[in-house]
Amino acid sequence: MSLDEVVEILNRILDNQDAILKILTEGQFKPMSQQVEQTQLGSPKTWQQALEEKNIDVNLLDWTQDESNIMPKKWMGDLWGVVNETLRGFGYTWMKDGKESHWSASGQPREQPRQQRDGQQDFTIKDPDSPATEGQLNYIRTLGGTPSPNLTKQQASDVIQNLLNYGDKTPKPRR
Repeated sequence: MSLDEVVEILNRILDNQDAILKILTEGQFKPMSQQVEQTQLGSPKTWQQALEEKNIDVNLLDWTQDESNIMPKKWMGDLWGVVNETLRGFGYTWMKDGKESHWSASGQPREQPRQQRDGQQDFTIKDPDSPATEGQLNYIRTLGGTPSPNLTKQQASDVIQNLLNYGDKTPKPRR
């Protein structure tokens, strides 16, 4: 499979994310604690039990009621790697987003808007359809991306956010 084919598949998934989320939220999705990881002895356990078996206090974490998102309460230091590997075994993905970083069962960022440093939610892009700024293009390169020609400010902003969340696994914007 070529890189172009992979990008096309990822773009189709992104185009259909609302339908995918609808399927996940209409009873066909089980909270992660109801899914099981098989131990070497074959006994089922929850992600909480798996962490406790590794002597990690689950009170270091917060999670949503449906357990679709798990957030560290504070800096975890060396424990982060053990927690990450354990949660990956239960299907969670680490979503890198500064102080809002978390593990997600769906592989999608949390629904709530990201809090900015000044306490305001989100931001508005002035002239979103105008060409991307040189600063945006440089930041995309700094994050390991390759900006497409003719990117708008809005598209560049979306690429930057995807690079922050997904690293080099980000699909390229469509032309």
